[in-house]
Amino acid sequence: MGDGLYGKYKMQPRGGVKGSGFSGFVLTFLWSLVLRVGWSIPAWGLLVAHFFLQWPLWAFWLALGLWLGYVLLVTLLIVWANHVGNEPPEDRPNKNPYSVTSNEQFLKKR
Repeated sequence: MGDGLYGKYKMQPRGGVKGSGFSGFVLTFLWSLVLRVGWSIPAWGLLVAHFFLQWPLWAFWLALGLWLGYVLLVTLLIVWANHVGNEPPEDRPNKNPYSVTSNEQFLKKR
């Protein structure tokens, strides 16, 4: 009950809401399907050819499967690239002599 307003989701610094990794993958996959819906036109053409010209139905399923497989591979590449670039930078000591912390240390030594 103490999950707060967003339940299992956590607020992000930029105001967005981040859920589990799987929901991000599903949203990315659905968006990729929307963006590449035009690539499924040959599959639908084969379905129409099945009903009017008696072409085999497996050609439709093959074309639709190739389209879905391509979109899935592109989505997996996008999700993988997003996770690879999300590593926080390592902490390094401040060597700038003009920064506030360095000046405070210098004044303490005097």
